[in-house]
Amino acid sequence: MLFLNGRAIADSAPELALYTSAFKSGDGLFETIRIYRGKPLFLAEHFKRLFAGMYFFNYRFEEEVFQNAVTASIFQIIIAENLYHARVRLQVFRTDSTLDRKAQYILEGISLLDDYYSNARLFALTEFRLIPVQFSPISGFKLSNRLQYDLATRYANENYFDDALLFSEGYAAESSIANLFIVKDQKCITPPLTTGCLNGIMRNIIINMCKELRVPLTEKKISESDLYKADEIFLTNTIRGLIPVKRYKEMEWVNDNLPMVGFLRKSFQQWIAL
Repeated sequence: MLFLNGRAIADSAPELALYTSAFKSGDGLFETIRIYRGKPLFLAEHFKRLFAGMYFFNYRFEEEVFQNAVTASIFQIIIAENLYHARVRLQVFRTDSTLDRKAQYILEGISLLDDYYSNARLFALTEFRLIPVQFSPISGFKLSNRLQYDLATRYANENYFDDALLFSEGYAAESSIANLFIVKDQKCITPPLTTGCLNGIMRNIIINMCKELRVPLTEKKISESDLYKADEIFLTNTIRGLIPVKRYKEMEWVNDNLPMVGFLRKSFQQWIAL
């Protein structure tokens, strides 16, 4: 079941015209919202990033009305689909980017088979350098046009990796699905937004958590050499939380002891349980 502008429609009968600018040119934004124990997490943060993008692209909408409608629809789909651990994809679009800028939205709920927050699977990473990441005024948003990320995901899967890192001017920026962190000498390092990486919600949560826990953290560019010399590598996104990395290309870490990742994951789990 999908919810189009607050109205339930069958999966087999989507009512989206093919002439929309969303279909023709990828004109749209989206947010992927984590449903944890039947409740949506980080809604305020999702709306803040989404609205920043909608204002930048000159969507026509009333912020409070739109937020209330989407929030009500999220709870509708949670109840209708009996979602407990799940992700809800919120896609925002308009019928035409120049003639009718009125914002529309569609929601899709997908149950997760596991609670990734407490059962993290170790990841193997490769690199994808065919299409570099570039910083721009829109690089921090989640855009409908995700071709370079989809290609990176496909490349990783075809080569028996879980994910691939994308690069910006020779430095690691992010993976196809998550933000990047490395740990060196008990200090966390993550690429700055100026690399063109996503302004990730989970990224910001970990940055703020490190400040509260007095864990040293630096935002700086990460080279290939830094990746190989790292004591630990992990990824972050709102669906999976903190994702420990077992291998980068041919380099493999001994992952039965990940002190920093373990400490941050435990702290995060305690925080969301409050």
